[in-house]
Amino acid sequence: MGKCTVFVDTETTGLRPEYHEIIEIYIIKEDPKGKVIGEWHYRVMPEYLDRAEPKALEMNKFTVKKWKDARPFTSIAEEVKDIVQGCIWIGHNPQFDYDFLQDALFRAGIPGIRCSLIDTKVLAHEHLLELGSTSFDNIRSYLGWKTDEAHTAKFDTVQLRRFYYLSRRMSLFTRLYLYTKYKVKRWMM
Repeated sequence: MGKCTVFVDTETTGLRPEYHEIIEIYIIKEDPKGKVIGEWHYRVMPEYLDRAEPKALEMNKFTVKKWKDARPFTSIAEEVKDIVQGCIWIGHNPQFDYDFLQDALFRAGIPGIRCSLIDTKVLAHEHLLELGSTSFDNIRSYLGWKTDEAHTAKFDTVQLRRFYYLSRRMSLFTRLYLYTKYKVKRWMM
């Protein structure tokens, strides 16, 4: 029997996992046949808000009011670990989120996780002709997807999963269609 799959996105207070913190996590878990068996959303109250990069908080739409019901990471650490442990982790630059989770677990005194990682940046590079940057914002623009809630964990994870399945089934015809649509849109600007 195969492994379960998790699509994971985190939002953080900066770029350094040893210094900054996770403030939001969204996970979609599938059984080995691809059936969704659960979705989890956590808002995490940062312990060291003074270390946060203002630009990161702005991008992630963090406000104290919005995070008033957030929980400390230590109260969700075991649950998050149990959800993702041993699964195939699919993400956009998943090493970033994986490292943040590993550091957060370490700070909480909980042994780390072991997962295999699949990076959708590689799929974007392979399937989206002349994409340029493989940032997820650039992918959304290329595909004509909405961006109103970009850089929130749930929105990004749902779109990540959508992109993963789109790229897995992408034929040459689909690649050429998306490329043509992208070029026409840019030409009309």
